[in-house]
Amino acid sequence: MALKMRIFSGDNTLLTDEAARFENKIVLDALSLLIISKMDMLPILDVFEEIHITSSNVIKIKSECMDGLTRGRHSFAYRAYKAIESFENIYIRPDSPEISDVAQQFHIPKYLYDAVVYAVENDMPFLYADEMILHLFKFIFEGTVKTISISSILRNLPQADVAKDYVYRLLKSNYQFINFNAYDMYYQISQNGFDLSKADIEPFFRCKSDHDMLSFGNVYCHLLERLIYEKQKDCAIDFVSYVFKFIDKTSRRSEYYKRMLEYNEDSVECKIKYYTMQRFVMHTLAWLFEILYFYGEPYSFLIEECKFEYISHEVVEKAKLYCLEGQATNK
Repeated sequence: MALKMRIFSGDNTLLTDEAARFENKIVLDALSLLIISKMDMLPILDVFEEIHITSSNVIKIKSECMDGLTRGRHSFAYRAYKAIESFENIYIRPDSPEISDVAQQFHIPKYLYDAVVYAVENDMPFLYADEMILHLFKFIFEGTVKTISISSILRNLPQADVAKDYVYRLLKSNYQFINFNAYDMYYQISQNGFDLSKADIEPFFRCKSDHDMLSFGNVYCHLLERLIYEKQKDCAIDFVSYVFKFIDKTSRRSEYYKRMLEYNEDSVECKIKYYTMQRFVMHTLAWLFEILYFYGEPYSFLIEECKFEYISHEVVEKAKLYCLEGQATNK
């Protein structure tokens, strides 16, 4: 089973803040460089004038590179090490003389500690690849650690199509939480001539109850509107069918937590997961119905012809009612 690495929190406000304080100098550690290399995303480092990496991180990458030699000279570890040698904007810096007792108590690797200390001492942003470690920084380092994520670099890439391709790679490789929007999905579908049967859009539907599920529904609805506006009729109809199936599966997943509540009605976790999923189902279904109703034929027939295995008739009728109320309000 592939490791689901959390390289960003998925918080849009944080992503905007990181993008706003984007600088031309960063400090990175071995893990960040290895992940960027593994995803064939090394060109994103060209946006920085200076990239600082400490000696211990170079040694860490070199050791990974030696292990990777058994897989050939084109392993991602080897590419990362060659990047240090060949990129003119990468500078090797000295390590911290020692690691603090607190850092050792939290089992922070020396190479990571060295990178963050150098970033703090030189007032530079630290490029992180593991969002979970950020929660430890306040216990280990004095003062504020300025940070930026791989996601914020993609937000600042001048080549929009390249950024969309990189976002898709991260999603497909199961990294979490990768922010995406309707334009990212539209771009991937357009690359396959708007033939949904040839476009792998499954990575955009890895939506869990601990995510901001409503934002996923909003993206799907915005994409549908764009497909209709661009007169991609067949693709739009196929996409609606795909989203209907996904919503139905989500409703099935929610029933598990409903059954768990019958055994333990005080379970806060089960309540949150159940109602989060059900709210996503109702919200997304009602908005899809509203879009289909608004644009009329050849789309409105999908409202009456939709069939669900797990979404109750009551929920479907309530979504239709919300849809009609929304249309009445907009008139």
